[in-house]
Amino acid sequence: MDTSFLKHVYGLVGVKCTATHYKANKIVLDIEYSKTKKRCPWCGEYTLVKNGYRHRNIHGLPIGSTKTILHMKVQRYKCKHCGNDDYERVSFVKGNRSYSNRFAKYVVDLLKAMTIQEISKRLGVSWDVVKDIHTTYLKRHYSKPSLQGVQCIGIDEFAVRKGHVYKTIVVDLISGRILHVGDGKGADALTTLVVSQKVCKAECLFELDTVPKKCVSPNNAIFVKL
Repeated sequence: MDTSFLKHVYGLVGVKCTATHYKANKIVLDIEYSKTKKRCPWCGEYTLVKNGYRHRNIHGLPIGSTKTILHMKVQRYKCKHCGNDDYERVSFVKGNRSYSNRFAKYVVDLLKAMTIQEISKRLGVSWDVVKDIHTTYLKRHYSKPSLQGVQCIGIDEFAVRKGHVYKTIVVDLISGRILHVGDGKGADALTTLVVSQKVCKAECLFELDTVPKKCVSPNNAIFVKL
């Protein structure tokens, strides 16, 4: 298979395909890195020698409705100089996950219109795989929003579960970004929100007595009660 096709479709750079199979309703691509590594990533010496290998099955982008498996040959190298003995890093997969970065991006796009269960059935992967991709995406984009450049925030309270449970939300009034969601209502729900000294520069728009000290920057951040 052409290396250009592997690069643009599957996001595989420096990888060659040695064989293609179709079995059990799946397309299997036997792939490996094109070049043999010679320089040790630990000591920098050109003293690496091959020391065995293993195979990894990685979910790749499907071709139409057909599942694609990237059967990757992962070479093991040993350094004669420092003694380091380890497998080569697979650049298109994060850690030991069973799916490629391009496959994860495809799943995130599908999540905009489909449920986890529907995606799991369509792509032929487990519910846990789709959930792991979704969780990783949410943590990367929404776990700890940066307060850098925030100039004006709004605070509002809302009820869930028919008014028995309250939440307090803090948003950036300029961008509309959610900065914080606290349990309960009033000042106690904002105790974990910390505003950096360099974040906001303006006067307060309402009494700061109702806001915990941790929420108030020394140079008077803007707090707008919605």
